Amino acid sequence: MTSIDEMTADELIRKVKGLRNLGRFRTSAKGPTGVGDTLEGLLGLPRTNISLPDWGSIEVKAHRKGSGSKISLISLKPIILGDGERSTIIKEYGQESSTSGRINLYITISAKCENKNGWKLNIDSKKGYILIQCRGKSIAETNLNELYEKLEQKAKNLIIVYAKSFKESNTEFFEYRAATLYKDLRAERIPRLLTMGTMVFEWRMHLKSNGTVRDHGPAYRISPKDMHRLYAHVEKMF
Repeated sequence: MTSIDEMTADELIRKVKGLRNLGRFRTSAKGPTGVGDTLEGLLGLPRTNISLPDWGSIEVKAHRKGSGSKISLISLKPIILGDGERSTIIKEYGQESSTSGRINLYITISAKCENKNGWKLNIDSKKGYILIQCRGKSIAETNLNELYEKLEQKAKNLIIVYAKSFKESNTEFFEYRAATLYKDLRAERIPRLLTMGTMVFEWRMHLKSNGTVRDHGPAYRISPKDMHRLYAHVEKMF
C-alpha cells in the first residue's frame, strides 16, 4: 500500500474518485466532525493537509451536501491588541448561554457590514492588516502576509468531497456523491473576497466553568459555492 509520504496527486485523486457509488458508510464520529473524520478514515489520510511531491500541499475536506454552512479555510489566531486576553474579550463581548450558563463568543464577522453585535472587519491593504473591530474599536488584527503564507502551506490545492447524510436508528451514515478539485490558490484575491463579505472571520470560543478559555480556533471561512473565486483552476471530479 502506498504511504502518505509516497502518494502522488494522481493516486490521491484515484482514491477520492473510488468513493463514488460505494454506498453508505457509518460515521466514525458523532457531531459535525463526523463527515470529515469518516472520509479521512476511508482515504487513509491524517487529520492535516498532506504534501505531495508533484503538487506541494493539498487539503481534503468533506462537506454535507445541501448544508448552508461555510468551510474553514484556515484556523489562525489573530494578535490581540492592547492588554486584552481571550478571556477578557469573551467577558466583554460574549453572550451568556440560556442553556449552559457559560459565556460564549461564537460569531461571524464580515468586512461588508457591521453585524448586530457591532463586529466588523476592516481591511487595510496598504499596511497589510485585517483589523477585527467591535463598535469601531480595534480588538485584534491579522497580518495579511501571514494569512497568505499559512494558506499557501495548508491549502495551495484543495479537494472538497460532498456527502449525503442519512439517519438510521439514530446513527448517521454518509454517501460521498460528488467531489471538486481546486488547484493553485490565488492569495492576492483574498482582500477583495474579504471586502465583499465572501470570506469571513469567526471567533469560536467560550469560558469554561473554571474560568479558562475553550478555543476551537478562530477561523477564516468561505462558502463552498464561492471557493472557485479563490483558485485559478477548478475541476469536477465526479
